Amino acid sequence: MANNYTQTSFLVKCSKEEAQMLLDIVEKEEERLEEEQECDFGAQIKIDPDGIWITEEESINVEAVAEALSSWVQRLKWTLPISFTWADTCSKPRLDEFGGGAVVIWPDGRIERMTTGRWVSQTIAGGDDD
Repeated sequence: MANNYTQTSFLVKCSKEEAQMLLDIVEKEEERLEEEQECDFGAQIKIDPDGIWITEEESINVEAVAEALSSWVQRLKWTLPISFTWADTCSKPRLDEFGGGAVVIWPDGRIERMTTGRWVSQTIAGGDDD
């Protein structure tokens, strides 16, 4: 039997007050997910001297983290985008069990994401100029 993981680790530079505001938003999001019987938030969030550190070794809920960060940047009237990446891994070498992706949260709250699988498909199809 193989175990699958969705992992991340990133730092968002901010003040301690801003970090606390994000923790409050996350707490509300966790309550919502629990009420709707969805998967949990799945991330460890720690206030770091340089900002807020978001990390997970097993199963981050990418969508929930992106939504929480989106709410946060809108409340703070953030002026720069925030981004993070994640890795999908497996404890055994299995086909199609590895990948990942990236998320960008814009100051207006817009969330854009791309998985490595989608990037490969678009690149092969000629949809990426890079």
